[in-house]
This record gives sequence, structure tokens and C-alpha cells, in this order.
Amino acid sequence: MLSVLRAAGAQVDDLRGQGIEAVERMGLLDAVRGKLVDEAGVAFVDARGRAKATIMADTSGQGRQTLTSEYEIMRCDLIRILHDASKDDTEYVFGVSVDGFEQDEQKVIAHFSDGSFSEFDLLVGADGQGSRIRRTILPAGCDPYWRVGIHMAY
Repeated sequence: MLSVLRAAGAQVDDLRGQGIEAVERMGLLDAVRGKLVDEAGVAFVDARGRAKATIMADTSGQGRQTLTSEYEIMRCDLIRILHDASKDDTEYVFGVSVDGFEQDEQKVIAHFSDGSFSEFDLLVGADGQGSRIRRTILPAGCDPYWRVGIHMAY
């Protein structure tokens, strides 16, 4: 368990749509733009290094985003931006994981790995596709992965 802010990890490659709107409404869009990663697109290569498919980023501001967004940002940069903007008014909980939660229109009650629980206005699960939070949200037995036989590395 982390006992401090996690400032490492891969880039967040899906900051788009509602994420961009949320960052803008928080007044943080300029800070995010200042830390964007210049990524032109993605290439899928075979075992010999030959490109089999290339998908370029849609930076036009029009239409759907591709696999690469115009808002590519490293996780550590986004975390620092969000933390710096909220640390004076937000309770951060470190050193435990969320085992489950209950929510209604007013609050979220998070149940932690140490047996404790607390009530919050918002629970943010930003811990990956196979995360505990995602597994509690999805229907029982649902597999969050769509396996297509492709492997990716950064």
C-alpha cells in the first residue's frame, strides 16, 4: 500500500470527453496543456519490427479521438496537478485499499482493507482496468478485458 501520493506510472492516454470537460470546469485545463506529451500516434508492429497498423492522433478537435488523444499526459503530472489544486480542501487516504463501497445520491461509504470505513462526497477509482473498484462496479463474473491477441509495450 502506498502511504504517500503515487507520482509514477504510465501516461493517462484517455483524457478526453468528460475528462477534458472536468479538468476545464476545475480551471486546470491550462495546467494540463502545459504538461502534455507529444505523441503522434500508435504503431502496431510484428515480431520483426514491421508496422502492421498505424493509428495517428486526431488533433483536429473535430470528431472522435483515436487510440492517441491530443490530451496525452503522464500520470505523475496529472496527479500533481490534481493534488496541488485540491489538497487544501480534500481528504486523501493512503496506506489502505478500497475493498468495496455503497453509495446513494448524497454520499459514498468506502470500506477499506483494514476494516475501517468512511463517508465521502466522491470516490475516485483511478487504479487501472483490472482494479478492485472496477470489479465492484461491473456485474459479477464480468471480464473487463477484450482479448484480441495483441500485446502492447511502452
